[in-house]
Amino acid sequence: MNIELKSITDKGDLRRERLVLLAVQDVNVGHFLVLCAGFSDGQVTTGISSTFWFPDKDVRAGDLVVLYTKAGTASEKSLDSDGKAHFFYWGRASAQWLSTERSVVLLGEFRQTQLRSGESVLLFSFVTFRCCYVAIIAEATDIY
Repeated sequence: MNIELKSITDKGDLRRERLVLLAVQDVNVGHFLVLCAGFSDGQVTTGISSTFWFPDKDVRAGDLVVLYTKAGTASEKSLDSDGKAHFFYWGRASAQWLSTERSVVLLGEFRQTQLRSGESVLLFSFVTFRCCYVAIIAEATDIY
């Protein structure tokens, strides 16, 4: 995956709560979607309470992508390391990452391909973070 989910920072404090991601290659963040999913019995559940789809924006390898839970206006700033930090805002009214019954799911890198049978397959990668640690890294396919 071209973006790594590095941390969930200041959990429970709406003013400061954020996800910090790192672009490991040049990428358009508009190809990525964050889900706030449930977490139970050691697994991510299908109980999705909210989603955030990043707007189209090219970022360079080494740039940080920061998603605040609160409302705000997207912006960016230069880093001392010659990269940039790109700030996005989910617009939620309350903090959402304090509960151990929630998991971050980062979906991205969608690719559509045709099977020999003529069926279309959508390939995507996903990474999940339980609110305390990395839970799963996988690639999946969904047939349409």
